[in-house]
Amino acid sequence: MLAGYLECDPLALSFGTAEHGKPFLDGSPIEFNLSHSGDVALIAVATRPVGVDVERLRPVLDLDDLAPRVCSPAEVAELVALAEPHRAHAFLAMWTRKEALAKAMGAGIGAILRDDGAPREERGTWTLVDVGDLPGYAACVAAEGSGLQLVRQHVTAVTERR
Repeated sequence: MLAGYLECDPLALSFGTAEHGKPFLDGSPIEFNLSHSGDVALIAVATRPVGVDVERLRPVLDLDDLAPRVCSPAEVAELVALAEPHRAHAFLAMWTRKEALAKAMGAGIGAILRDDGAPREERGTWTLVDVGDLPGYAACVAAEGSGLQLVRQHVTAVTERR
């Protein structure tokens, strides 16, 4: 896919890894990010910093303990106000936004949280777009700047078992 964007032989691509583990293409203007969960994988490709996260919707067993550690007080209040069956979905949607932003910034999840769990805004302008058309999943794409438009390509992977 990346070779297609760069119109080159895939074997000519050279990858590196940034300080917090984010992969990059050596000598390329293309930025990319990948996330997978369950049967879905998302790849974001852009000419600016980009991050993506996807989570299969599932029960979050330790939600009452986890949410206050990674969510702002306002987000925790929002979760508590929801009926029980909707809390896990809302939490996973919040989490994908945080994770996509952290990945776009090339940092660990802790880098986007203050002590109160609120996102740091002093790091620049970021656009977050929820990917809402994946039944059974929460997903988000984050990119630096404004004007983010998603162009989607659906690829079905075929694997051969021997």
